[in-house]
Amino acid sequence: MMAFTRLSGYVRFFHPSDSVVTTNWHLFLANGLRVVESATTPDSLTRALRTLFAGVAPTMRIDRVGTPPHSPVPAAAGNAVAFWAHRGVSLATSVYKEQTLYSSTRVIAASVAAGQPASTLLGKAFPDPNRPERIDLGAGVAAVMPVALRVAMPAVPEARRLAPKTFSSCVSSADDRFTRLAAVAELWMVMEHFYPYWDVVDTDWWATMRSGLLAASRDKSASDFTVTLQRMVATLHDGHGGLSHNARPRPWASYGVVLRVVEGDVMVTRVMDTARTDVRRGDVVLEIDGRPSSTVLAEQTSLESSATPQFAEYLALLNLMWGFPGDTRTVRVRSAESPAAPVRTVTLRAREMTSVRDTPDDVRPEKVAELAPGVLYVHLGKISDAEFVALLPRLQRASGLVFDLRDYPSFDTRLLLPRLSDSTITSARFELPVRSLPGTDAVTFQNSPWILPPIRPRLRAKVAFLTDGRAISYAESTMGIVEAYKLGEIVGEPTAGTNGNINPFMLPGGFRVTWTGLRVRKHDGSQHHGVGIRPTVPSSATKRGVLDGRDEQLEAALAVVRSARRSSP
Repeated sequence: MMAFTRLSGYVRFFHPSDSVVTTNWHLFLANGLRVVESATTPDSLTRALRTLFAGVAPTMRIDRVGTPPHSPVPAAAGNAVAFWAHRGVSLATSVYKEQTLYSSTRVIAASVAAGQPASTLLGKAFPDPNRPERIDLGAGVAAVMPVALRVAMPAVPEARRLAPKTFSSCVSSADDRFTRLAAVAELWMVMEHFYPYWDVVDTDWWATMRSGLLAASRDKSASDFTVTLQRMVATLHDGHGGLSHNARPRPWASYGVVLRVVEGDVMVTRVMDTARTDVRRGDVVLEIDGRPSSTVLAEQTSLESSATPQFAEYLALLNLMWGFPGDTRTVRVRSAESPAAPVRTVTLRAREMTSVRDTPDDVRPEKVAELAPGVLYVHLGKISDAEFVALLPRLQRASGLVFDLRDYPSFDTRLLLPRLSDSTITSARFELPVRSLPGTDAVTFQNSPWILPPIRPRLRAKVAFLTDGRAISYAESTMGIVEAYKLGEIVGEPTAGTNGNINPFMLPGGFRVTWTGLRVRKHDGSQHHGVGIRPTVPSSATKRGVLDGRDEQLEAALAVVRSARRSSP
């Protein structure tokens, strides 16, 4: 089954036949896995694979390892060469139909002269019909597959002649065993060829496929299988990695508390309604539903896809504090004031939020606040474009500015950043993977950074940016510019270490996968994924600070801008 999955990925994404384009791959995978499961020897697997792929890739040869291969199919005569050109990857079940960044196109290019090597026509990435791909499939079987085919130049443009079909994303219910196995295969093949961070992620993806197939074959329900897929996605170590099911709504009710790990303990940092619970700010959570909180947190963290421990911890604690309306959760807590403080058992009840704005979060100032004379605070996760523009006169008069980006920006930060520099600034390297051949050596990257000329008048105040492990993606695009051009002090903790446009798609059984399809590197070309943006002024919460209701990171940022203001001539 692993051999079939590997070969399916090669054929689907790199064999340029008409049948590859028109095949319903969800059905093909489910049927193929059913067939090859009964193959018990290399010979029987070889026969099964030849039968399955005969109609999809007739020019491919499949043989036992160590046996003389069949004579190759004679190359078709033609004045053109067909091959795949992938910019990222575009799937027939892509969630975002309007997505134009990613594309997968079967190209038909005319030969310019008889006998000219095809590999010289379009550069190094141009596949040669005379150089097929040799694939060791495991299980004692190997394949030889052409990645380019000689064809006749079509009279009708390719896009009109053979448009890729859009198929149903759900073969059947995930309660069906082979639907589950097909979902594992689909997830594995897409990531194997197109996940852009394999060079920096320490994951044995082949072993992940084995464990995924084994678990999927034993799962008893769609609910069990959801956990199997979550574990697979988690091994990507991708902060954008996520899984949802079209028949399984995400919990949208809060237990009314915010949890953080503070000085090694799970701690309550905010209570939404103290009148409805005996939990208090500053309580240390010892147990959750009868089990040690450290154990529960570790188990939940193992299901979270994250490039950094801080973002995985944030996601795990967030998910532990969400449920469905009416759900209950029992916690045992004691005050952090003293280890001898009495332990209390409290039952929390999940209550539905009326909107995303009601989501429990840390207590912060109003989205625009004057922290001290001449020092303005702006919460970049709450302010709108129009509000920012209206605020500009006050920002220009300020002597100190604290911008809070400990979450995701709610406005276009390109309205702010060019006002902090006298020269043109650019974003980090946004690199789109481009390939026509399998293998890490065959991929090239096209860089398309933001280019931001300065906007006058410049904001001249001393600036500090607040950030931490919750800041991801667009927040890191912003903070990466701050870091590279030293536009202000960075106060707090490292960011989530994940950036790049997502590329969601659907798996058999109705599962939606999100992942990062674009590679981002720092301005100097160094690694961003799993590293993130590091603070220039490290600051973290303490138990004493939580008990006192203080925002110690905000206090550190305020000290930075006030100290610089006092020492300036």
